[in-house]
Amino acid sequence: MRTLAVSLALLVYASVAQAENVCIEPDSTPPTCTERTPEKRFETTEEFEACRDAVDAYTQALGVWVTCIADDAKNRARRAYKNFACKTRADTFCH
Repeated sequence: MRTLAVSLALLVYASVAQAENVCIEPDSTPPTCTERTPEKRFETTEEFEACRDAVDAYTQALGVWVTCIADDAKNRARRAYKNFACKTRADTFCH
């Protein structure tokens, strides 16, 4: 159930961010629960599941960000080509 809630939240976040053409980079550090210490293991099932959910959310957020950046780059390239083609035709009105 937690994973579903995280997925829905990311979907809403992605929709809003892409609608506004804003690519928000997620935190650059992975969840703290992934830090390795030899003597530290997950003590409970709940701790394990919470960490798994945090890692899932982190990797999904990275995927959303990468997709957003790729889409933005494609749009910029399309605009540049469109402006170039317009100037090549010597159109008086290019936008």
